[in-house]
This record gives sequence, C-alpha cells and structure tokens, in this order.
Amino acid sequence: MSGADRFSVLLDNSDDEYVQIVLTDEYIDANNWMSANFTRILDHLQTTERPLAHIDAQPKNLFPGVREDGEPETIAIDCASPGYAALGMDVASLMASSLTWFEVDVSRAKQLQPLIFENYIEGLNEVAWSEDRDNVWLGYMTVAGRRAFNPPMFTATWINDPKWITWMETNLGQPAEELAIHWRAVFEWAFPKLKAAAERVGIV
Repeated sequence: MSGADRFSVLLDNSDDEYVQIVLTDEYIDANNWMSANFTRILDHLQTTERPLAHIDAQPKNLFPGVREDGEPETIAIDCASPGYAALGMDVASLMASSLTWFEVDVSRAKQLQPLIFENYIEGLNEVAWSEDRDNVWLGYMTVAGRRAFNPPMFTATWINDPKWITWMETNLGQPAEELAIHWRAVFEWAFPKLKAAAERVGIV
C-alpha cells in the first residue's frame, strides 16, 4: 500500500480509536506540505555533496569499538543496500530508527539529537569538509522528518490487517495505544524541524 493509499485509509476511518490519536489537523497539514514540497527537497539535495552511504545505519547495524592501536572504530553490518546520499541523511537513521521502533522516547531524543549532529559535523570537519552546514541539516531532517511522518500510517495497516497490531505489540513491547501516542509525539517534535530546515535553505 502506498503512502497516499494509507493516508486515504486514515481519512476514511477517522473514527477508529487509533486513527483518532494520529490523524490530527497538524498531520493532515503535513501530508499536504509533503505532497507539495518533498520532491523539491530531494531535487535540491541531489545538487549537494553525496558521498557513499550505508542507507540503513540504524543502531542495530553499527558496532562501535576500539582498534588495536587505540583508535575508535565502528563496524557496520547489513550492507545490502549501500548507495549515494546527501550528507546528514545516513546519520539521521540513528535517531529516526530508534524513535520509530520505540528504542528511545522523544524526551531522550531531544537530548541526543544535538549530540549526534554536532559530532557528525565534527567528523566532517576532520576530513577538511567545507560545504554548507544548512544543507547537511536539511539532509539530516529529510530522513528524520520523513520517518517521523510515516509511522502514524502504520495504523492504516492495522485497519486492513489487524494481526499487525498483535505483531507490533509483541515485538515493540507496548500496547497499540501507546505506540500511536508515541508516533504522534515523534511527528510533532521532528516534522516542524524538516519544514524549518527547508525554509532555511530557501526551498519553500
């Protein structure tokens, strides 16, 4: 089911107990904004520096450690879909994935997000990077904002196939209502940052 189809399911089932949690006026406005602007954002990022990226750099795929010479080293696994991505996009998966799958809550994300991003910038500076920081932040928030926008649509899947509720409750360790509340909170925190990042570079 496409994102547009899922959104239509949400609208058609606005009286569903879980849909009522996520389908806020802000979320409906965000869907309209994404339809109008997201392709424009991606087109802009295509014009920026795009190094090789892991594409799925979530915490479960990264193993930090220390080499024999004492230098830090991170080993990445599950390298099935590497490609080229704008700066900031890969590292955003660290936060976005953890938020989606209830590994951190929004209050913790607010603490970690500046640390993750600033250390990423520091790493870029160490390799003599000299591009526009605002574009890196846009790359970061494009992934984080998109992933914050998507999970509320999982409730549409629950309507069409209720066994997914049981699967998610079992695997994420939270009742469906708490999942929906969490995803709404993630959206409300992260999505405005994507809009602001796009406005800052003059895309919208």
